[in-house]
Amino acid sequence: MLPAKKTTTDKRLGFIGLGFHGSRIAGRILAAGFPTAVYDSDIDKANALGAGGATVARHPGELAAEVDIVLSCLPSGAAVEAVYMGDGGVFQNASGEWNSKLNWRPQGRLRLNKVEAYAT
Repeated sequence: MLPAKKTTTDKRLGFIGLGFHGSRIAGRILAAGFPTAVYDSDIDKANALGAGGATVARHPGELAAEVDIVLSCLPSGAAVEAVYMGDGGVFQNASGEWNSKLNWRPQGRLRLNKVEAYAT
């Protein structure tokens, strides 16, 4: 997302990766009143946010097709590639934007460069 754009609660947000950091970020997005869809390979993590009002997606592609903005907090470069470029992933189904700024590990950033090149 570009810094000059403002995201308002009329945007549907999707969050992929609900580990220690991701679950807290997604929870705050949901608490702020954004319509939120979530996905995690561990369905129990997604269902925990579903109990709070989030829509639980069955796979990353389903989430991407139903939201305006996709955010993620993933544990590895391999996970980033699988989620975004894998069969049925975000890029095959995206209807809006995605934000790669939540991957803080250097090896993940290198993979995201590859993902960004794939998307353009």
